[in-house]
Amino acid sequence: MRVMVHLPLVSAFFGRFISSAGVLALNITLTRKLDLIETGEFFGAFAVLMGVSILLQFGMPTVILRTTSKNNQSSEELEALLSRSLSTITLFSLLISAVWIITFGMRGSLHSPMALVFLAIIPVACMGAISSFLKAQKHPGWGGFWEAGILSLIGTGAVFLFSPNSAISAWFVFTASCWIGMFASFFQVGLKFIRDIIRPRLDLSLIIEGRYLCASTSVAYLSVWGGVIISTIILSHESTAALNAILRTLAPLQFLIMTIDFYVAPKFSSCTKDSTIGIFQRARFACVVLSAPYLAIVLLFPSQFLSFVYGDDYAIYATHLQIIMLGIFIQLLLGPTGILLNMMRKDRTMLALMILKASIYLIGCVVLASRFGLIGIPISLSASIMIQSIAKYIIARSHYLQR
Repeated sequence: MRVMVHLPLVSAFFGRFISSAGVLALNITLTRKLDLIETGEFFGAFAVLMGVSILLQFGMPTVILRTTSKNNQSSEELEALLSRSLSTITLFSLLISAVWIITFGMRGSLHSPMALVFLAIIPVACMGAISSFLKAQKHPGWGGFWEAGILSLIGTGAVFLFSPNSAISAWFVFTASCWIGMFASFFQVGLKFIRDIIRPRLDLSLIIEGRYLCASTSVAYLSVWGGVIISTIILSHESTAALNAILRTLAPLQFLIMTIDFYVAPKFSSCTKDSTIGIFQRARFACVVLSAPYLAIVLLFPSQFLSFVYGDDYAIYATHLQIIMLGIFIQLLLGPTGILLNMMRKDRTMLALMILKASIYLIGCVVLASRFGLIGIPISLSASIMIQSIAKYIIARSHYLQR
């Protein structure tokens, strides 16, 4: 019985790990196959694609999960909700794609990954709803597997197969992989949902319901990856490639944080105040101990680490990596305050803190990067992480962590 209780948690982590590993695998593979300029062009477009896709989901993945848990919907009702979500996402994706084509077409520049972002918007945006549908159907492993990262994992295999030698050829390979991955997912969720992609229709009620969720997820994305987008505008492609590689090194720590958050979330929502303090302290201890080996390697041997993972061209960015890791260390040291506040229904507080973090980060990126170059972006990110983490801890401590 005890084993069966833990199987959903294990499968959820396993599915998400495979999907998360896909983005990292694509990053490492292309970084080693392409030069810095070509890598920067690809991942600048990649960052924009993911941001646009999150925005076009309108918070529907969370709406699917939340509606199911509250109303205990039947399979038929849940399928209808997925159908409405896919249709609405596809319709708005087509509208954005049309604007994208017109905008870059008027410039006479449709020969770069950034100009061709529109080709992959539909599959990447739709995967969020498909993933949540499977989670709501009590398939957490498959739900984690069919997140957007699996498209990158398929893309990694395609890169090995076709060996693209430029950013734009790599983008075509990746785009094809995205569509293949999306249609593959329909074999599990149901081939009938393909009609929602082919004949999309609008459902404004879903957009209205998910508007705050959409704002939160979009701001959260910008609070990390906005710097990559800014670097494509005010810095060189080489800087974009280096920054993207550095941020991808956070993946193991982000996975650790999300794993612990996922484990303690239900405990926070149902325990007494004294129990909350004990759970929080144990979770914080686990965060620090489990992350210590990786942090030690990256902080003590940053040049060797970057050379080993990405190649010798990236060793000169060791200081940039150390600066970001310092901010993450402070976040880990202060514990899982974010998930605690979320479980205590402090949604507006969390949104305000996320806006604060994103504002510090994005403004700092523009000001410092314009003056000092690429080093300004890691400084801004690390500062925003530390300020937000300290603010979350102060709020959590004053309300929930004092006996």
